[in-house]
Amino acid sequence: MKQLWLATLLLLSVWVQADTDYHPMDLDDATQLPADKPVIMITEISNCPFCVRVKNEFLGPISRSQEFAEHVSIVTINLESRASMIDFSGAKTTHDKWADSMKVDFSPTVLVLHPRTGERLAEDLVGLATPDFYGFYLEKNIFRGMQALGRD
Repeated sequence: MKQLWLATLLLLSVWVQADTDYHPMDLDDATQLPADKPVIMITEISNCPFCVRVKNEFLGPISRSQEFAEHVSIVTINLESRASMIDFSGAKTTHDKWADSMKVDFSPTVLVLHPRTGERLAEDLVGLATPDFYGFYLEKNIFRGMQALGRD
């Protein structure tokens, strides 16, 4: 009976975890993003626990909040990936080459970008060194991006 109880708890925890994981849209074509919303981009690598934490604890709630959900586009690219994409200027590139061109080489890094030019609208959030204040810094950067586009 004890084994059945443990197995049930394990299955329940896997189900609950899968239900709460947040997966932003992969960036395939930046020219198709809404022109009036700042782009919140997380650059990540495979098997990065800090990336998972940023997505689940910060970007996921932002994607569901009334304050931000309709005002931002949240996307991801993988720093190790050679997946093709179209950048903000309409040029064909890959995730890894685009990240190199933006001088992003640490995972996770969250950027707030202009939806048409790809220009940075706020300072990058690099790593997850201060989780207690991360949400504050992220919201501050998002508000800067929204203000830059007249969405305040």
